[in-house]
Amino acid sequence: MCSPSCAPNGATRPPRSAPWTFSNSGGRLGAELHVICLCAQWCGTCREWHPVMDDIARTLPHVRWRWLDIEDEAELLGDLDVDTLPTLLVGRGDQVLFHGPVLPKLDLLTRLIETLSHQTNSATGVDAEALALWQRLRTAA
Repeated sequence: MCSPSCAPNGATRPPRSAPWTFSNSGGRLGAELHVICLCAQWCGTCREWHPVMDDIARTLPHVRWRWLDIEDEAELLGDLDVDTLPTLLVGRGDQVLFHGPVLPKLDLLTRLIETLSHQTNSATGVDAEALALWQRLRTAA
C-alpha cells in the first residue's frame, strides 16, 4: 500500500488500456458493476496494481473499469481524502457497494468483485464523500 510519502521522483503513470474507461459502458453508470481504482502515478503499488486490474478486466468484461488518478482528477474527488493507495470505489446504479484500500492480488480482487456482483444493498459505513464521488462519476459518465 502507498501513502503520499512513498512517491519516488520521476514516477510515470501506467499506460491506460481499453477496459479502463467508462466509454465501454454505453453511457451513464447503470446496472453494470463499476470498479474505480483511485490511484496516483507516483505510487509504486498502484503501478503494480495496474497489470492485475488489466488482467481481471479482460476476464470480467461485464464489469466496467476506470483508473482515476487522484492528482490529475483532483477536482472530481471533491472533499474525498484518499490516504491509502490503491483504493477501490465499487458501485452499481445509485449504490456504492465498496470503498476502501485493496492489495494488488488477483485472487483477492476476483473474490471481491464476484461477491459484489451478487450484492444488492449499499455498503454500510461508506462516508458521504465517497457517495458524493460516486454520484459525480454517475453524472459525468
